[in-house]
Amino acid sequence: LLEQECAKNREAINLLPKLKANVSDLTEQLAEKDLELRGLRDDIADVRQMYRSQLDALLEEKASSGTQHKSNMEREQSARTERGSVSNENDRELVERAAPPSPAIVPRFALMPSF
Repeated sequence: LLEQECAKNREAINLLPKLKANVSDLTEQLAEKDLELRGLRDDIADVRQMYRSQLDALLEEKASSGTQHKSNMEREQSARTERGSVSNENDRELVERAAPPSPAIVPRFALMPSF
């Protein structure tokens, strides 16, 4: 009985360095994967920020062009009014053309690529 326990202990002693080496290797691999994961998360955050910036710029551009379009239509309407050539039907058409449809509200994350 004592000899069996002694044999098991010798086997465990021989196996212990291998197990320690495996733990060390796995710990190192885990640290590398963690570092890679952080880098990928940072990349995703950068891409999201780029998309947000592009979306904001596009919405600003669209809003400013819509405002310019509306101003042009208002000037055209006032010029026609001064000439006396505007009827109620024309007024309705000008108002409809002057107000471009508002852009649909899209959550920013809906435009993000899925990984």
